[in-house]
Amino acid sequence: MITEDYVSFETAKLLKEKGFDGRCRDYYNTDGHFYSEDFKSDWNDGGLGTITIFSAPTLQMVIKWKRIVREIRFFRKSDREFIVGLTDDFDLENQEDVSETGIITK
Repeated sequence: MITEDYVSFETAKLLKEKGFDGRCRDYYNTDGHFYSEDFKSDWNDGGLGTITIFSAPTLQMVIKWKRIVREIRFFRKSDREFIVGLTDDFDLENQEDVSETGIITK
């Protein structure tokens, strides 16, 4: 069975510092315990009132956020190598093609 890959607790804390505001079902408390809810929320924005918690997005959510908000792109360099850079650093017509190529490459 395929499962979602979530960011680690340490990465979740860094994402909060960097302004990640994606809505997700999962979060960590200050002790690093992982929780899931039946609804999505921006947990980094005080999702449980006065309790400090950290959104726990999937890795794919973070990649998409980085592409949209931070204008960072992931590019295929070779069959097994990908590089990361700012939008202006690379000339690529369709970012989704890179993702799909990475998915179907052996």
